[in-house]
This record gives sequence, C-alpha cells and structure tokens, in this order.
Amino acid sequence: MDSEMKRKVIHIGNGFWAFSLAFLSRPIALIVIIVALFLVLVIFRPTVWNRVFEAMARPRDYELGVLIGPSLYIVVVFLVVLLFDFRIAAAAFAMLAFGDGLATVIGTKLGKLKTRSGKTWEGFAAFVVFGSIFTSLAFLVVDIFNDGKAGWALIPDLILNDIPDYPVVLVLILGISVIAGLAELYFGQYLDDNILVPLICVFGLFIPLMMF
Repeated sequence: MDSEMKRKVIHIGNGFWAFSLAFLSRPIALIVIIVALFLVLVIFRPTVWNRVFEAMARPRDYELGVLIGPSLYIVVVFLVVLLFDFRIAAAAFAMLAFGDGLATVIGTKLGKLKTRSGKTWEGFAAFVVFGSIFTSLAFLVVDIFNDGKAGWALIPDLILNDIPDYPVVLVLILGISVIAGLAELYFGQYLDDNILVPLICVFGLFIPLMMF
C-alpha cells in the first residue's frame, strides 16, 4: 500500500470518532481531542515514534518534522466541538473522513475521467455518495443517542433545540456534499481539505437549521 493510501485509510478510520459524540459530554470530548493533539505534536514525531509519523506524513511534514494535516484537522475538530451543536460537529467530520477519504481511494483506484485539477469525477461521485451517507448517519445517531448530554457550548445561541423533519436534513446534507465535493475538487489545492470540507459542512448545516 503506497503512502497516500495509508494516509487515507487512517483518515477514514478516524471518522468513526464522529459517532462517539453520541455518548460523550462536551468536556470529555474536548479532553480526548487535546490528548490527540498532544500525541500528534509530541509523540508522533520522526524522532519519537517514526513509524506512525511515516504512515501519515506528506513531504512537507518531513521538512518541519511535524504532521501538519493531522494537526490542522485536530485543531478544527476542537473548535467545532467547542462551539457547535454535536450533531453538526459529528456531521462535519464524518463528511471529511468518509467523503474526502473514500473519494481519494476510489478516484485513485477506479478514476478514469480527469478534471482540470487532476482529480477525477469518479472520486467526486464517491465524495457525494459516501459523504452523504456517513454524514447523515452521524447526524442521526448523535441526534438520537446524545439526548442533550453535550450540554453547554461556548456560545449558547449555537445550540440547536429543534430541527426540521429528517428528510429535510438529509436533502440538506446531500446538497452540502455536492458543494463540498466541488470545492475540494477545485479549491483543495489552495486550502487544506482538513479545513475546507468541515467548514463548508458546519456552516452549510448551521445557517439553514438556525432559520427553522
């Protein structure tokens, strides 16, 4: 398995943390994220635990000796979990992990139709399909099982109490998957997808749902 595939397998596997938000309080979730950031910045270094570092590193990471992408990912996770409703947080990172991760895997292995950015339309289709499925599942699982255990948020107004019927949410998630997939396809080379995809999903869900 080449290095990019290794990174994406880890990327996809990390997506299952989104479902854990169904059973965690906000303080516990934040502590877990801080521990993960400590591991990435201190332990998963070429001079400490080189094997893990090499499994996730890209060329620029070797120059700085730190995993830039995973570090950005964890920081964004921390901010979203701190600020937003857990359903939105879970949805955002399920889309990043499964949508973006499987887009790369399928686009690399099966992609034939190239875009101007060098990526493939098959990868885009995988992003939309798997991003929609796993994002919807994460949202629904947290909505059903968390039952308010997340408690406070830094900005209380960002907590959603009532949401529209599930079919409306699912259609909304499908639309966001298309937008995030296109953004990653054409702008991923300019802005790290660990930031781009979650932010599109967060605000794509938060703004419409706050209007209901």
